[in-house]
Amino acid sequence: MKPIFYIVLLITVLSCNKNDSTKNKKLTVPDSLISDDKPNFKIDKIPEDCYLQIVGKDSTAIHLVDNLGTFSGKMAVKNSEKDSSSGDLSGFKNEDTLKLTYSFDSEGVNSERSIYFLQKDGELIEGIGDYKQPKSLKFEDKNPYKKIDCSKIEKLLK
Repeated sequence: MKPIFYIVLLITVLSCNKNDSTKNKKLTVPDSLISDDKPNFKIDKIPEDCYLQIVGKDSTAIHLVDNLGTFSGKMAVKNSEKDSSSGDLSGFKNEDTLKLTYSFDSEGVNSERSIYFLQKDGELIEGIGDYKQPKSLKFEDKNPYKKIDCSKIEKLLK
């Protein structure tokens, strides 16, 4: 019985002392992965656009920031005979349609609603209909949101 014990012990010791060739190898990165070159794209400024819609004495101002298809921004609705609202926009773009969530304060209550916009010829056209069934929305360009210089509406958005 003792010889078997010594053989097992010898095999165990030898296997523990075995020199693993990968243990002491240095990791080298191929030259093709190392580059001192700057990336082949450059973003000077994240794109932002502003829009204004005026219907009678009512106006709506929108400021949108496009971060690679994910949108954020502000919207302010100024009504002449009803309560106004202002708040934050967030959402995404799918082809030429923006699906945004408008989180706003009106009459001291915080609310949230979905808004769909079609981007067409530098304008935003709001989708009208059941937002739970986006394919049923109608985009009529009777009163589009016109693109405007952001500095001209920044007071409305405060």
